[in-house]
Amino acid sequence: MVATASGAKVLPIVNIAIASMAILFALVCLGGATIWAGPSGEWASLALLPPFFVNIPAGLITLIASLRARRADARLRKIAITMSVLALLSPFVTAVLGGLRT
Repeated sequence: MVATASGAKVLPIVNIAIASMAILFALVCLGGATIWAGPSGEWASLALLPPFFVNIPAGLITLIASLRARRADARLRKIAITMSVLALLSPFVTAVLGGLRT
């Protein structure tokens, strides 16, 4: 199957969208851990677990797809790789920020 010019632009854009949604999910979970922590804060750590289960696979899939897309536009590819790395790091950042709250 031959990659077309439009197909070479679609993959990085899809990767950027998936990584952006994963980062947004991590931020929502961090907000949930901050807002709905309970009276003594013991339930806040449960809200920080879902980003690990969502963002790490999503970040790895988008990173691998971004690295393998050689025919993609160079600027879109760099943005997709950066967003994928941010999606991989976001659960760890939310865990650190959630831990600072307690």
